[in-house]
Amino acid sequence: MNIEKLSQKIKELRKMKCLSQEELATQAGVSLRTIQRVEKAENTPSGETLKRILTTLGTSYETLIAETITEKPLRTLQGVKEYLHIFSDKLIINRSVIPENITKTYEKSISFLFKTLGVVFIGTLLFSIIAVVLFFLDNTDLAIFATGFATIFLIVTFLIMWFSSGTAPYIERKHIVATKIENTKLGNIHFIIAYRDGKRIKERVIAFETRDLIYIQEGLISENLLENDKVGRNYDTLIIIFSIPILSSLTRFSDKFDFPVVITLWSLTGIICIIIKVIIKSIRNNKKYAQSL
Repeated sequence: MNIEKLSQKIKELRKMKCLSQEELATQAGVSLRTIQRVEKAENTPSGETLKRILTTLGTSYETLIAETITEKPLRTLQGVKEYLHIFSDKLIINRSVIPENITKTYEKSISFLFKTLGVVFIGTLLFSIIAVVLFFLDNTDLAIFATGFATIFLIVTFLIMWFSSGTAPYIERKHIVATKIENTKLGNIHFIIAYRDGKRIKERVIAFETRDLIYIQEGLISENLLENDKVGRNYDTLIIIFSIPILSSLTRFSDKFDFPVVITLWSLTGIICIIIKVIIKSIRNNKKYAQSL
């Protein structure tokens, strides 16, 4: 294994162990400068130094070589925005045609999550401040409007925090409890993976083009990720249809409130419908697959 690959592997293992460079150096009995040079591929460590570092990280040089040789996907399926890389013991989902290592893929997912949370948090804070200012200026309608948006941002934050694994880039196959394909009637099909995450059942959805349905089915069945070629129906559009009468009924408030307030009520109603759907689906999955927990 060349020095570049070795350095990358050591860096990945250190991060997976949640160790800083200083902590790794202390536990391995080497200098901090040695760890820094190894991770930057500045020089090849001696056999004894390398053994100490890898032992601290819970592996060996022989194991790293074996992983490098065998870590290849059995099959890769191209989705609308992501690639599904199928291994014998895991699934890796990312935006690269090449299956990046687990640590790098997970780091990208976490980085995107925190960036999203940062934007949502700023939005919540901003609209909250605006609502308070408008309230003290006796502009009640716009204050309610701003409060509504602050509430929406707050709810979105909760959903992201609670269901963030919906974008999980890595799933162990032994944790998968069920899989299915659904037709969205919007030009895409969804491959849905239900899997254990601690004491809960969560879902990961990967979108594929409808025209690739047969190819996707054959690939998933051949890799034992799908039992048959049955395609279910996605009823999300029905929720939108049923919510239209509810939203329409809110127009009667247009005579009592200004337009911003009505828009706020519409938005909150839509968010509440989404929350109800997500909660019901989560409860149903946990009951359905309770024996797998």
